[in-house]
Amino acid sequence: DIHTEPGLSAARADASRIGQVLQNLIINGIQAMKGGGRMEIIARNAVIPPNDAKLAPGRYVEGIVRDRGPGMPLELASRLFGESVTTKANGNGVGLLSCKRIIDEHGGDIRVSSLVGTGTEFSFFLPATHLAPANAKSTGTGSLIQGAGVVLLVDDEKELLVATVAVLK
Repeated sequence: DIHTEPGLSAARADASRIGQVLQNLIINGIQAMKGGGRMEIIARNAVIPPNDAKLAPGRYVEGIVRDRGPGMPLELASRLFGESVTTKANGNGVGLLSCKRIIDEHGGDIRVSSLVGTGTEFSFFLPATHLAPANAKSTGTGSLIQGAGVVLLVDDEKELLVATVAVLK
């Protein structure tokens, strides 16, 4: 499920780099929900108060990726962004470190909360601008712009292919 807040601010960010963050978080969530499940992707405006430990006070755009996988213990969640951590047999643990680096380079922050048996939620914050989002332009019809064509996807990770096909559809 994808939810965007009406009046969502634009973020000061490189769309392709933030796309990498989203793709990584979504793929991790899909892999965590081995038997399938529901995933939520949320974008909303946020105001960070002066007492936040990591972010300057002000307006931000918050992105949330929430899965309904098995969750993880607090001990593991607390280490995710400080070292290379993986629970996957073929994983290398650099995906979340890359996400953190990208978000940090944008002047934001990424956080995780998880509950064993319930799921995991990753939240990232990016500084907001006073500009309207680029995708807020209206086509005048209120509907999506349709197109046709062929896309060739090649990757050795089945989960990545499945996730990319789902996004494209």
